[in-house]
Amino acid sequence: MRHLLGIAIVLLIVVGFSTPASAVTAFTLSPGSINLQVNPGSSPSSTPATVTNQTTSSLSLQVSATTSNGGNWLSVSTSNLSIVAGVGKTGGFTVTISPQNLQAGPYSGTVTVSGNGTTQTISVSLDRK
Repeated sequence: MRHLLGIAIVLLIVVGFSTPASAVTAFTLSPGSINLQVNPGSSPSSTPATVTNQTTSSLSLQVSATTSNGGNWLSVSTSNLSIVAGVGKTGGFTVTISPQNLQAGPYSGTVTVSGNGTTQTISVSLDRK
């Protein structure tokens, strides 16, 4: 506060902050990881995954599975997923691990869900005995 000729002058600076749209998480993905240990002759194993809308808009998402080693032992039940508008609305898909043709050893992969400015992943670890 400065005094000028006996009058108080107050300088007020207002700074506004907003969250950029890219920082908003459009959805959450569960589970965050899948860890599986299998023996020789094991059948494929399926795990449900749930996507939860965090916006008031509908979501159009892409779903993919990649492996770091061992070929195509990891898959998802859909490559496209739509979720209706509304916070808390859910959609789902299945993650399948097919260890039948794998040699003994550790394997890793990733399930990726992306769309509406958000990407979420499920880390997948497989230990084939």
